[in-house]
Amino acid sequence: MKKIVRVSSDLRSNLVAYLDGELEEDVSRQVEMLLAQSEVARHDVEMLSRSFDLLDMLPREKASDTFTQQTMASVAALDKHIPLVHRRWFGWLQRGLAILLWVTVLGVAGFGGYVVGQQVWPSSSELILEDLPLYENLHLYREIGDVEFLDQLEQRQLEGPLRGEFPDEGNVTEEAQP
Repeated sequence: MKKIVRVSSDLRSNLVAYLDGELEEDVSRQVEMLLAQSEVARHDVEMLSRSFDLLDMLPREKASDTFTQQTMASVAALDKHIPLVHRRWFGWLQRGLAILLWVTVLGVAGFGGYVVGQQVWPSSSELILEDLPLYENLHLYREIGDVEFLDQLEQRQLEGPLRGEFPDEGNVTEEAQP
């Protein structure tokens, strides 16, 4: 007793194409060789052929002109009602907003870094402002001359610029001279 071998779906689709005359010559020859060797394949071709013959016996309906017009109108209506997320410009808008968001985030981060940098590291102007009292009284310090004069003032314990009290600029020249 011979074992019955089933026909695969790929081979079945080739059999349908063979009946329709759609196969190339070399594939068509392979199918003919299979039909000569396999009883199962011949049976499947016979069943497919009968099915096609029965389909040919059915009455054919012709679509009306209104059917064509209605179909085209419904397709046109579908094109008009495309959701926003499926429209081409919506993708461009999303990309543009993403770029804008990144630019904004980087701008805020840069500004924040600048502000923090200004707080942590003082500028040269701020360092000069810390020494402003020295610069305001620089003319007094230049008149002192050398360190010996400062030592003499310290020994006498005089009140004045050495104790943090600075005279007005108008009286400076008279009091500060040795």
